Amino acid sequence: MSNVRTSNTVEQIERYNCLDSWIIRITLGLLVLIGVVTLISAFVYIDARNDRSQPIRLRHYPGLQLISEEKISDTQRTQRYEGVFAGMSPSLVADIEAFYLEQMDSCIRLSEQTEPTPEQFHTIVCQKDRSHELLGFTQFTRVEIKPIRDENGILTGEVVVITNDQWQG
Repeated sequence: MSNVRTSNTVEQIERYNCLDSWIIRITLGLLVLIGVVTLISAFVYIDARNDRSQPIRLRHYPGLQLISEEKISDTQRTQRYEGVFAGMSPSLVADIEAFYLEQMDSCIRLSEQTEPTPEQFHTIVCQKDRSHELLGFTQFTRVEIKPIRDENGILTGEVVVITNDQWQG
């Protein structure tokens, strides 16, 4: 008789499917969802970190040539570009500023005057910052646009652009 009882118990166990319980199905579904979200998050984090392992790529204004590059460290550099433009005017300087502003977060004009007119500035500084403190990412570029003036304050046609880059190592 014990054999009959054992076989009934085995049949009952075989018929019992743990996935019939809605609690177990929901728990398994949530675990799978958490696993997928974790994998996607890890992939996005690694991709973002790798993207910041080099300087921000900038296009430079046509006519500017790289004159020098100084590597300050493995994750910092300074580059100097120069160009001479015929017919230099405040509107051409504004065009150069607009060209860089398209690629940057912001640009400001610096002047030695207390309240300068648009023609009296001596440097335009543009910045782009893709750093993220919480995640530990660093990627920053600062561009200084310096139209050269003669002793009378007249634009000479020469423009110097200095870029300072810092990125994640």
